Amino acid sequence: RESSAGRLMSKDFATAMLGDNVRKGIINVRKKAKEIEDIYQVYVTDEDGILKGFIPLKDLFLTPINTKIDKITNFSIYSFHYDTDQEEVALTFKKYDLVSAAVVDDLGRIIGRITLDDVLEIVEEEASEDILRMAGVSEDERLATPIIQSVKRRIIWLNVNLLTAFLSSTVVAFFEETIAKIVVLATLMPIVAGLGGNAGTQSVTVVIRNIATGDLTFSNWWEAVRKEFIIGCINGLVLGFITGLMIFLVKGNLVLGLVVGSAMLVNMLVASLSGSLVPILLKLIKIDPAIASSIFVTAMTDVCGFFFFLGLATLLSNYLIPS
Repeated sequence: RESSAGRLMSKDFATAMLGDNVRKGIINVRKKAKEIEDIYQVYVTDEDGILKGFIPLKDLFLTPINTKIDKITNFSIYSFHYDTDQEEVALTFKKYDLVSAAVVDDLGRIIGRITLDDVLEIVEEEASEDILRMAGVSEDERLATPIIQSVKRRIIWLNVNLLTAFLSSTVVAFFEETIAKIVVLATLMPIVAGLGGNAGTQSVTVVIRNIATGDLTFSNWWEAVRKEFIIGCINGLVLGFITGLMIFLVKGNLVLGLVVGSAMLVNMLVASLSGSLVPILLKLIKIDPAIASSIFVTAMTDVCGFFFFLGLATLLSNYLIPS
C-alpha cells in the first residue's frame, strides 16, 4: 500500500539468533555493516525468523563474547505490521522517542526496518499535505500540474464556499431595512465577521495540529473544546470591550458600542466552539478535517456574527437612528 510501513521500510537490517552467543552476533553485524549505512540496534529472532526483541549496538559490543544473546536481549520491542499506515508509524516514533523500529509480516517475521530519518520525511510530507488541504488545494498539485487539472481540483471547494457565502448574504438581506435606516451598520459588519473568522481559523489550526500529532483523540475531545471555549470567552470580552469603547468614542453612541461589543463577544464564542468541534466531527465521519474545516467554520462565524449583530441592532434601532 502506498502510505504504509511496508513502502517506508528498508530491507537492510542486522539480526542475531536468540540461541547464539555474542561472538556470533558481532560477526553478523560486521558482515551487515558493509551494506548498511547506520546500525542503531540488532534485532533478535528465533530460528523461524520471528522477531523476539532487540539489542542496542553498544551493549552487543561491550558484552563478553561467550554470553548468550538471550541474556542481553530487550524483549520490549516496538514493531509495525507492514500494512500499518505511515501516519501511525510517525505518531508512535514521536510518542516513544524511537530511533529505529522493525517491520514484520503476518507471522511476526522481521522483513525490514524504519529509521528516524524515514519518519522525518513522512512528517514533512504530511505537514505539507495538511497545509495544502486547509487551503482547499490537492496535495498532489505541483508547479508542473496542468492548469485544467488544477482548476478541477480547486473548483469543488470553491463552490462549497460560494454556497456558504450565499447563506451569509441571505442573513444580511433579511435585515436590509435596518441597514438602510442605520447606514453605519454596513461599515461595522466586516469588523465582527472578520475577527470571528480569524479567531475560528486559530482554533481550527490548533485543533487540527493536535489531531495530527495524536494529542487530541475522541477520548479527550471535551478538554480541547473546553479550553477553546474559555479562550474564546476571554478574547471576546477583551475585544468586545475595546471595540465597543472605540466605536463609542468615534461615533458618540453608547448603544452602538454595546451592540458591536456584544456581537463581538458572541461571535468569538461561536468561533471557538465551531473551530474546535467542526474538525472533531469531520474526523468522526471520516472526512479529513484539514480539507473542509475552515470553510464551515468561516460560514458559521459569518452567519452567526451578522445575525446577532444586525438582529440586536434591529431590536435597539430606536436608540441607534440619529435624531
